[in-house]
Amino acid sequence: MKLVCSNPWRENAVSRVFGALFYSTQASPPPPTSVFVPQDFAARKRKPWGFYSPSPQSVLYSHALHVSTWMSDELKLDLTPGDIAARIDLISKVHGPEEAHKYFHGVTDPGLQAYSTLLHCYAQHKLSDKAESVFQKMKELGFVMRIGSYNKMLGVYFKNGEC
Repeated sequence: MKLVCSNPWRENAVSRVFGALFYSTQASPPPPTSVFVPQDFAARKRKPWGFYSPSPQSVLYSHALHVSTWMSDELKLDLTPGDIAARIDLISKVHGPEEAHKYFHGVTDPGLQAYSTLLHCYAQHKLSDKAESVFQKMKELGFVMRIGSYNKMLGVYFKNGEC
């Protein structure tokens, strides 16, 4: 039996924060500039290691993952299926597909969104064997009824030159 929460805004707090992070109306900050300015195309291809600066997207994903973790751990907010899927995606982008896989298997009852996100993660990283196993598990659970899952599998096969 689920008790009704006295605060109606609490259940969707994580979703609202992610919505604010990813759908902000403010302009994104300009990318960080480096000191080194190459003079020709060949020099741009051989950019020295010392002048690397992280992309704004990787910093945003890291901060979003930190906020998501903080909200569930410190504020004790329950994660919705969409929040779990968003966290799998963030973990994949920040720490890689192995960590996303570990988090996925720690979830008590992953739903369609979590499976679809894990499939997307494996497709992005061109891991066709792992994508196939997730796809097969989705079929067994009756989740694969959407065209998106088939498109992800075709995409991973195409990226790996298997079709």
